[in-house]
Amino acid sequence: MKSVKLMALGALFFATSAHASEAFFGYSYVADTHAKGTWEYEQHNTLRSGKGEGEYNALDVKFELETGITDKLQMALYLNTSYNNVSGNPEIADINEFDVNGLSVEFLYNVLSPYKDSFGLSFYVEPEVEVRKSSSGQPVNKKAIDAKVILQKNFLENSLVTVLNLKLEPEWKRDGTERESSLEAGITAGVTYRVQPKTYVGLEIVNDFEYEDMNFAKQEFYAWSAGPTVHYAADNFWWTLTALPQISAWPKTDADLNLDEKEKFQVRFKFGIPLAE
Repeated sequence: MKSVKLMALGALFFATSAHASEAFFGYSYVADTHAKGTWEYEQHNTLRSGKGEGEYNALDVKFELETGITDKLQMALYLNTSYNNVSGNPEIADINEFDVNGLSVEFLYNVLSPYKDSFGLSFYVEPEVEVRKSSSGQPVNKKAIDAKVILQKNFLENSLVTVLNLKLEPEWKRDGTERESSLEAGITAGVTYRVQPKTYVGLEIVNDFEYEDMNFAKQEFYAWSAGPTVHYAADNFWWTLTALPQISAWPKTDADLNLDEKEKFQVRFKFGIPLAE
């Protein structure tokens, strides 16, 4: 059964026949939304690798169907899954398994367009229910709300695209009668330049941090990652590839990195296929 799951996962991960709106970056969102009545299938495939001890590899696969409710409001439904291959790590149980992690719903509202106004501004909200940890593959009972402010500024007749995302994500977990809460926060930024009519090349930076009990005085960690990104868009599909090594963190568990909370290296490949109206 596992071999069937892995074969199906591999086929989906390497699918290339995948545009309604372009996702220029792997981790940062752009401010534009789909037009009313349009539909698109997207798939996010994220390989995470490297912990302090043992072997650690995980492949997160997010299946997404999104549509324009109005020309300003976009909605999407996600199915979140992951394949976890972990062994020899004292903090994470050995596992070699692919399964469903949970569901989430996205609402993206555009206030200003980066193509019609002086800059782009959108607000993003994503309620999520998680029953399996993507980091370890272990059961969990978690609810979260991912909220973002998305800023975008284009230059040189849209040949140069810059974005900044500000994120707050409160989380609530329950284990039997035990309950705990935390607050994840983050900043992502990206800049990319059109080097050919259909191709953009750039750089993306991600900063993640977390606070226990939603208390800003109880910071648990932060981590910085940065790396190159490539985006290609044809008439009937687009894809984006971003490589994101961790470069600095606190507290440090391995050289200048925090490999308890985050991984040493991530790479994300995502694509989109427009569907009929």
